[in-house]
Amino acid sequence: MWHIFEVEEAPKEFSAEAAVLIAGLVMMADRLVSRRRFWIPLANTVSFGAFEHATRVRELTWEAVEWAGLDRITLPRAAFATVHEGVAGPNALQASVLEQLPAWVRQRGSGIAVVTDATGSGKSVNGLEMARIFNAECGTNGVLWLLPTTATADAAFERLDRYVRAHGPERVPTAVVHSGQWLSDAYPDPALADDGGSVIDGPDGLEDPQGWGSGPATQADGDPTGGGVPAKGPVADSWQRGWDRALLAQFTVATVDQAQMAVLPVRFNALRMLGICGKTVVVDEAHALEPFGQLQLRRLLNWLGVLRCPVVLLSATLPASTSSDLIRAYLTGAGHTPRTLRGKSWDPGYPGWMFVDADSATAHHMGKDARDEHAAAQRRRVRISTVPVTYRRLGQPGRPIEEGERLAAVEAALAPVLVSWQRHALLADTILLPTDPDHPNELHRTRHYDLRMDAELGLVHRRDQR
Repeated sequence: MWHIFEVEEAPKEFSAEAAVLIAGLVMMADRLVSRRRFWIPLANTVSFGAFEHATRVRELTWEAVEWAGLDRITLPRAAFATVHEGVAGPNALQASVLEQLPAWVRQRGSGIAVVTDATGSGKSVNGLEMARIFNAECGTNGVLWLLPTTATADAAFERLDRYVRAHGPERVPTAVVHSGQWLSDAYPDPALADDGGSVIDGPDGLEDPQGWGSGPATQADGDPTGGGVPAKGPVADSWQRGWDRALLAQFTVATVDQAQMAVLPVRFNALRMLGICGKTVVVDEAHALEPFGQLQLRRLLNWLGVLRCPVVLLSATLPASTSSDLIRAYLTGAGHTPRTLRGKSWDPGYPGWMFVDADSATAHHMGKDARDEHAAAQRRRVRISTVPVTYRRLGQPGRPIEEGERLAAVEAALAPVLVSWQRHALLADTILLPTDPDHPNELHRTRHYDLRMDAELGLVHRRDQR
């Protein structure tokens, strides 16, 4: 059938990455054309041959892609302060990104960038600006923002949705993907209406007996074709509500495990990989994964290197060894051998950022003057006091605490805070301080309520069995 699609000769072999993406494309196409609104009109249309049928299908394909929300939009240029709510202008680090990165990416092509900066200093803004630059220079279109937890993913979705809306597009192709995504604000009640039913599942309700997908929705619901999805609402198109299909949305926030399943031997992993490629992938809190999660993240970065997808790593506490491992995994996928990368280390500095291009594995660092200016602006004062103490076991609950004991020092440090009704946290490297292993709860009650009877106290350690 190659001649029908104007291909003179079928390829004799595929690369592994091409085979995976083709498999994902077939999965997506199968789900699209399985909808009754697509195949019933085709079944009722008289076709005179394969060419006529193919011509008709091509016409309907664009309609199906648009209906599913898979067509891509281009965000118009907008002022920095307009698209980043609450930010008057770029700080020194962000300004250096806007000044230096576009030229490097234009000359060197795709690659991986790392940003390390303090919490609350604007790393998310850096990630979005880097994604915009990569998309403009590398031919990608969209953002996949990965986070370690569902709570941080929901918060990031709100930010990404506001960012996209601030550009004023005709529609907002955003989605959030994690195990509890139906509880997110991304999926309000109207979005849970019938989306057409598939060949296998059939229509969801009796109000859609012919399976056209109109369901109970009306034009007042926002979408006159059915589905009940508000045209401007902060919600992915109803067809994209599945965990794997939601990754196909152009601007997506997901927990990192949803992307990691693209490189694990699970069902529909190829569809997930199709949804990931063609976007800039932002990995937030890159340091927060446990060893197994870091292993799967390296596997994912290796595939992204193969596909030449731009990647941005964000972290407040990313060790140089971890960033080097992640960058090495990406560059190995981009075609560099372990031998050529052996002994190399990539340290962005703190605070700072760097870009490593996929072609030459060369690191391009933030300018020193901008780094010094940003570091000076972010500098904070911390006061540390040391007190010599003596440790004694509690023994009998209720015994008097003598001067010079650790518990007396703890009590003296907490007393001003408790009297002024402020919150406090007491951290210890063992469960012996501030508690005794024999009577941890009794000690907390005795010593704490001597200071304020109506206070609320929590105790957290691994041997707390309450």
